[in-house]
Amino acid sequence: PIVAVLLNNLAVLHFEMGESLQAKAALEQSLELQKSLLKVSNTLDAEYALYQIGTTMSNLAMVLEVQEEFETAINLLQEAQTMYESVEGDGDKNSAFENFGSGLLTGSTSKLNPSLPQIRMQDVVA
Repeated sequence: PIVAVLLNNLAVLHFEMGESLQAKAALEQSLELQKSLLKVSNTLDAEYALYQIGTTMSNLAMVLEVQEEFETAINLLQEAQTMYESVEGDGDKNSAFENFGSGLLTGSTSKLNPSLPQIRMQDVVA
């Protein structure tokens, strides 16, 4: 899964540089690789893999927000939330939407909700 982690982190750099098309491409590659590894590997920690997939989906949602693909971004966040809940349980407060809003804050505002601070994408640590 290290290649998927590197692709996610590369996407973070592209996003920080304002290169949303490259960020989207890297995140989509990372997501595809992570999902395929989860299907075929007997040695992966499934909970960790689902958490990583959820993080990548949250990052991809941020890119889609910048590209004004709001419906797709919302759908990805809902799917990521389902993954986080499957790992941590419904009673936990750690959902994709809460993770989406709990990153490192910047001075700009979110296009989805102008009253919310814009967050930065999350790096994934292997």
